Amino acid sequence: MELSVFYRQLHCLSNYHLSVIDEACASRTKEDMHTVLQCEHVDFDQALAVAYLQDFVEFVVRILRSQRQLTFNSVGPILLLASYNGQTDIVQSVVDTGWCTNQQFTVYHCVGRDTTGPVASVPHTVTPLWFAAKNERLDVIRVLLAAGADVDMSVPRGTTLFIELAKRGALKSLEVLLTEDNLGVSCKCSRGTGSFCASNLSFDIHTRCSV
Repeated sequence: MELSVFYRQLHCLSNYHLSVIDEACASRTKEDMHTVLQCEHVDFDQALAVAYLQDFVEFVVRILRSQRQLTFNSVGPILLLASYNGQTDIVQSVVDTGWCTNQQFTVYHCVGRDTTGPVASVPHTVTPLWFAAKNERLDVIRVLLAAGADVDMSVPRGTTLFIELAKRGALKSLEVLLTEDNLGVSCKCSRGTGSFCASNLSFDIHTRCSV
């Protein structure tokens, strides 16, 4: 699964940001992070994108927890990438601030290739739980389930999460899903509900291999 388009979305958001954000990411001091969080002229979507791209997890968490104005343009890709990469602290911060764990992402699987590129693109709708489960990010799975992530939400090829994980041999993920007591918990989110697809942000999400 290629996730470069989500990184590209963060790069787009990070353009033209204030140098104070770069300084905080370079120094990684609490003082410089505090300066950014107190600055009235900072676009916090940009700050969040820059911090994530710089792999500055502490700063990402502080921005998410700062109650600053954020949109799903930045939080959505970061929730998905953090679920995929097993960054539990970031996922926990996203759900703690009320963002929807059942957000659906439309991705495209390229089918067949010729000399000019992919022959066709097939859309799939997936959720952060799918990416965490297929990569056996067990702590992330637990965080998402506790926040009300729905195991019945759609996954690639229109099957079920359990079937897809069984096919992939992701037995550890299946064990967590089947043994957690909170499978019936309803979603606790208060922000970011709805669908997140390519058309919403005017960019396409393509994969070079099966999702």
